[in-house]
Amino acid sequence: MELDENEDIVKSYIYENSGIIVQQTGGQSADQYFYVKDRLGSVRQIINSAGNVVRNYTYSPFGQVIEEGGSFDNPFMFTGQYYDSEIKQ
Repeated sequence: MELDENEDIVKSYIYENSGIIVQQTGGQSADQYFYVKDRLGSVRQIINSAGNVVRNYTYSPFGQVIEEGGSFDNPFMFTGQYYDSEIKQ
C-alpha cells in the first residue's frame, strides 16, 4: 500500500500469483479498479466497479506503448511491471 505524509492510505493493491489484480484508492470503502491483462501479464485495460474502462493500453512486441487512453493514474504496464515515466521504462 502507499501512504501519504500523515500515514493515511492513498492506494492499496491486491495481488494474485505475484501479479496485481485490484487497486483501491484510499481505505477499505474506497473505489476499486480491476486490471485486465493479456497472456504476458501486460495491463491492457483497467475497469472500475461499474464495468467502465478508465484506462487502456496497446503495446508493440517489445513493450513500447503504441496507444493509450483514459486518465486513470497507473504505474503498472508491460508484463505487469512498474513503469517509470521519468526514464520511460
